Amino acid sequence: MSLTHDAPTTYDDFRRVLSDRFDSLSPQLRLVAEFIVQHPNRAALETVAELSHAASVRPPTMVRFAQALGFTGFTDMQRVLRARLVARTPTYRERINEAVDKAPKEPVGVLSDFIASSRESLQVLESEVTADDMRRAVDLLSAAERVHVMGMRRAFP
Repeated sequence: MSLTHDAPTTYDDFRRVLSDRFDSLSPQLRLVAEFIVQHPNRAALETVAELSHAASVRPPTMVRFAQALGFTGFTDMQRVLRARLVARTPTYRERINEAVDKAPKEPVGVLSDFIASSRESLQVLESEVTADDMRRAVDLLSAAERVHVMGMRRAFP
């Protein structure tokens, strides 16, 4: 990873450096900062072109933003953002074991846990899916001749 001496190496460091430097950023770089804070998963996975379009800035602005935080380029910043995704994602076996260990024994507890989990999932969905994302999904689904729906592995729990 090509980092300068002061580039953040963890997501927590990234957020701290961003907070420390936010006021000194140009208005365009602030747009990028706000977008990345609101959409860290997208910032970790999408291309510079996709992200710059979504943030309403030009692609070089995304690169300048990464450099303003101490990275040599956007890809280096993405590595830190991606590491957060990998670090916080337990394996399938870990999730199953945790679910079994925490599973309530009474039916009312099962219902309560289901409602809490559903509420949390819906809040995450609401925060990560934009109106444009929904429009594109609806357009794709409505244009499809056939739609297959299935769940496996990560569909539980």
